[in-house]
This record gives sequence, C-alpha cells and structure tokens, in this order.
Amino acid sequence: MPPNDFLNRRKPTYSLWLNSKSYGCRPSEMIGIRNRVLAYMFDDAVTTFGLYIDRKLDERDKTTGKYKNSLDKLLREDDEKPQKRGIRAADIARIASWGKQG
Repeated sequence: MPPNDFLNRRKPTYSLWLNSKSYGCRPSEMIGIRNRVLAYMFDDAVTTFGLYIDRKLDERDKTTGKYKNSLDKLLREDDEKPQKRGIRAADIARIASWGKQG
C-alpha cells in the first residue's frame, strides 16, 4: 500500500501522528521510509492532518461552551460505521517496505 493510500485512512494517520508526538520522532521514521523526499512529504501530510484534527477537537460552541466535535466523528470514514480499531500492523509493514524501494 503506497503512503498516499495510507494517508487516505483517517484513523491510522491520526494514530501515527499521536505516536510520533509521544515518541518525539518523525512519522516517516516510525514506519521506515528512507527516501528523504518521500519522508518529507509523508511527514508533512501526517502533521497537517494531525494538527487539523487537534484544532477541530478544541473547537467549542460559543453559546454553550461544549465541544463541537468528537474524535470518533472526526476520524470516521464516510462509508464507515463506528468501530474500535487502530492502526494495523499490516499497514505499517506495507508502508515500510514501500519506502525501502527508493
């Protein structure tokens, strides 16, 4: 699975964002992308998406002060029913092997 397919999946991308922040490393390092240009573009995409979700989670209704969004709502795919599933090991392995080609 090329990185662009991976990035089209919200839950694994956000999970990668959170893990990279927790471990203090770049998302591309976590999955083993060695090509510097590809790694930069991948890191930029993951970071942009992660920051967007973080900002949406902080949004509050002006009148009630309640949060407008939930993480489940923001990460749910358009054709997906709510479910509990994080990043899959198979996704990581596929992306890591793709990054080794360059």
